[in-house]
Amino acid sequence: MSNSDKNQALFLILQALYEGPYMKAAHQFEQESGIYFNMKHFENELRHGHWEEVENYLLGFTELTSNRYSIKLFFEIRKQRYLEALDRENEHLKMYVDENSARATLFDAAKELIQANPLFKDKLTFPTLEESRLKSIINQSLIRQQHPPQQDNLISNPFTLGPVPPQQNQMSNPFALRLVPAGFGIRSQQNNGGVPLFGKYQYSENPWLKLAKEADDEVNIIHINELKEQGHCRSLRLPNKLKCNKISRLMYINSGCSILALASNAMHFLWKWGKTEASASVLPEIWEPKSGKLMLNDIENVTNEEIEPCFAMSKNGLYLISTSGGPISVFVTSTFEIMSSFMPPPPACTCIIFYPEDNNILIIGTEDSRIIIYDVRQDVVNQTLKGHLKKITGLAYSKELKVLVSLDAEAQVCVWKWDTWVKQNTSLQIPAGRNSASAIRVQYQKDQIHFLVVHQIHLAIYETTTLMRVKQWVVPKSMAHITDATLSYDSELVFASFLDATILVFNVLSLQPMCRIQPPAYLPAISSPSVYPIVIDAHPTKNQFAVGLSDGGVYVIEPLYP
Repeated sequence: MSNSDKNQALFLILQALYEGPYMKAAHQFEQESGIYFNMKHFENELRHGHWEEVENYLLGFTELTSNRYSIKLFFEIRKQRYLEALDRENEHLKMYVDENSARATLFDAAKELIQANPLFKDKLTFPTLEESRLKSIINQSLIRQQHPPQQDNLISNPFTLGPVPPQQNQMSNPFALRLVPAGFGIRSQQNNGGVPLFGKYQYSENPWLKLAKEADDEVNIIHINELKEQGHCRSLRLPNKLKCNKISRLMYINSGCSILALASNAMHFLWKWGKTEASASVLPEIWEPKSGKLMLNDIENVTNEEIEPCFAMSKNGLYLISTSGGPISVFVTSTFEIMSSFMPPPPACTCIIFYPEDNNILIIGTEDSRIIIYDVRQDVVNQTLKGHLKKITGLAYSKELKVLVSLDAEAQVCVWKWDTWVKQNTSLQIPAGRNSASAIRVQYQKDQIHFLVVHQIHLAIYETTTLMRVKQWVVPKSMAHITDATLSYDSELVFASFLDATILVFNVLSLQPMCRIQPPAYLPAISSPSVYPIVIDAHPTKNQFAVGLSDGGVYVIEPLYP
């Protein structure tokens, strides 16, 4: 059956369900088939505040992060949901408009986003069909089966009912199946007199039960501590008088007494807590040298704006290596002066780390899939490693095993033996149909044997010597993508940030979430729903982490676990 015929068949089934009337089954069929988005049903569920149904119905047509329209749509829905939840729990935060008006406004905005979204193209209009068309087709089919004509012409189109040859069995008509909802089909039977009858038979597996089972398999039912509002965790936005669009990179330095951030405009920001560790209860100062000099990467000739900035700090904290798509600069951290620069693009550097055994050696990943071992002091390339096909997104070195692990955007992992450069490689096992997402970073655990791989739709822990995957957690389809994740100081936890501004805390032993931090717990109520963490880093000595946001803000967060 061609796609056109298949779509017509689906619409006929949907029409039959409407006429049933089997409205609940009809809406399930709309969602599962993705053939028709019923705007009236969507509006009804939204205006009644049935948020789970609203999101689940949408997920039949688009994933949360499919495109900018979908992202905005889910953000607006979840924003209203959060605001209403706050109203119920906090009378003093009561919205200035009534609930019905707010939902009506939301529906108008949602309708515009849906109509503009190319994924909903041709799915917003139900075709004009003859009344009870499917019933008519089935009746005609029965008559033809009872009194077959002599000619042997086959049915070439299920909607042009030509003669059915006598030798065909009674299941030849495509409309003899999948008419009755909830796992029942219709088949032709004959009584003792040879008269065809319609009877119900049950499939070997109920499709609705199968759907529920798949959902249950995807989402493990475990207890998660919910941190939903201010007071459930300590959070502090770090002061900054200079405006920037977003934070691209972030790290704790000076044994956790300072935080360094790199913004998308190539500017670095350094916050210091003096002699004390970073704290969500103490406001730091944004530090700059007496000269007032800013620490800026060279972006004068950068043409590829998709290149993500990256940086690395030397072991003694005296030198910063940084790039924002242009040449790599070496900064003196005490003066913000540029000591030298090297490797102007192409290719642009996409990630960079220091070789832990020698502060003068850099390991550089590039946009053209190469890994360069570079001697800063001698200004020479010691080695160029080739084994990836896409840009390098992550690098990590194990001092215990003396190997380098590299990760590319298409989720291929390579392990290189230092000096000999013998390579092992494997590809991450990405869930079927979701491999358009990208790998983000790789990081060694404290034991220097296992490493964490961060991908937009899953987290995984691998053992280095065998490259066996030890544990994995897959992002459910109903959730936003991961933006970044990092191990805690003791490698017992993973802190992961998501595109909807949620933060999950995982237990490394099971790699299952143990705590969910909702945006209202660490962001002010006036925050835009489009604000979310882009990068995350863990404090080196305690269970605290910092996030860099899409609006240029940096927060230090200390969850108060129950």
